[in-house]
Amino acid sequence: MGFLDDLKKSAINKIVDTTGKNIGNALGKAISNSIGNAVNNVANSAAKSNTKPDNSHETPPRPSGAVQPEALRANSANTDAAIDRKFDEILAAEFPDLSVIKNAPPESVGIAAPHPCKPYSYALQRSGKTVAAIMLTPHNRDKNSAFLNARKSALDSKIVFLNFYTHFANERGYVVTRIRNAL
Repeated sequence: MGFLDDLKKSAINKIVDTTGKNIGNALGKAISNSIGNAVNNVANSAAKSNTKPDNSHETPPRPSGAVQPEALRANSANTDAAIDRKFDEILAAEFPDLSVIKNAPPESVGIAAPHPCKPYSYALQRSGKTVAAIMLTPHNRDKNSAFLNARKSALDSKIVFLNFYTHFANERGYVVTRIRNAL
């Protein structure tokens, strides 16, 4: 810290008031004295009283009714199920000419996957041939190797690959338009 102290002293010494008079040394001493006095006052008052210091700025303990991590996981599972139901309904209603396979490992839908891959949330097939692979992905999960390998494998196999982020609304019109445009 010696270097930083020297730098601070040098800067304070260079402070000049509007008359051109160097007031840096006096200002530096005043600041140091004020800080020293404040620290001493706090230490003395804490030593005199046997009470606990004021911790009102700290985060209060969680009330017993607070959401626990298990509840967050359950909520996430409910959200995932709702998203799956939404896509199931959209695909069945809007693309009746396509066969839909859920949670499809790449090999099961004719996609060569030389590296470990995440299964596709949906594989869309026409006349037994896979025409599109859809991945439903939580935010920032599209950077892991299993996802990237699945994407690359689909594209290398000349199969349309679509990713939908589950934290977005994915309105019906948006989903249908993206799939139709891709096919």
